Amino acid sequence: MAERLLIVPGGNSSTMGKSLTPGTASNLSDAAQGGLNYLGICAGGLLAGAGPHNHLDLRAGGRSGFYAVVNHGIHKTAVAITGVGSPALEHYW
Repeated sequence: MAERLLIVPGGNSSTMGKSLTPGTASNLSDAAQGGLNYLGICAGGLLAGAGPHNHLDLRAGGRSGFYAVVNHGIHKTAVAITGVGSPALEHYW
């Protein structure tokens, strides 16, 4: 039976990309371009875009937007999450 879906979980997209060889990243990209479905969750979604560390570039050069603080070298910080009628809760990403 042939695989039809690749699920890539969250984590650190830079670490994930650095863990792939250029050949593996190319093979994954070719497979997705050739019809393999790709589901990237959180960092798995970022890995699908263009990036400096063997990202898959499934969006032909497109990069996902992210929190503006990443542009200042901040990769872990508290983010306020709010819901209707409830107080803000701080979560770390």
